[in-house]
Amino acid sequence: MTISRRSFFGMAAASVVLAGCTITRDGTTTKLTLDVDKIKNYAQAGINAVGLISTSLALFPGFSVLSGNILKISESLKDDLNSFTIAVGGAIEIVYDDANYKTIIDSIVKNLDSLYYAIDAIVSTVGFNTGIGTDVSNKLNLIRQATLVVVSAINTLVGGFLTTAAGYTEMTEPDALSVLNVH
Repeated sequence: MTISRRSFFGMAAASVVLAGCTITRDGTTTKLTLDVDKIKNYAQAGINAVGLISTSLALFPGFSVLSGNILKISESLKDDLNSFTIAVGGAIEIVYDDANYKTIIDSIVKNLDSLYYAIDAIVSTVGFNTGIGTDVSNKLNLIRQATLVVVSAINTLVGGFLTTAAGYTEMTEPDALSVLNVH
């Protein structure tokens, strides 16, 4: 049996999506039900990524200016996570199509996307500085890769499509969450 590239990526996306949600169809209506803990974990991973980046750069005051943008994003993620936690109450699953949830989740996704690009810029900038050392540089790159996996996972979960992280890193979602101290 030959599987086209498009079919392969579609199956890969479906396997990620099915792990965190259920999709039901009733005629022309499609309902996406999401696992609340997955969304919370992804938001927390982003918040933790900022802490890890800040801690890694703490010994290098010249790079502290680079952390300003990610700190703002972290505050937005904290607000999103708090709003989401209040909105879902004790629910285990929610329907993404509900406008209240969708707005908050879309904000989490947007902030995680922005966070990845900000971390990528930091890693790229720091990577050109030989004085920072390979241990710190490697740690920053690991955080960047883990953040990319989380961004890809949440985009796949709510969008049903595979994002650019596919094939970029071989890190699994559980490994990425572990790197970002989400257990």
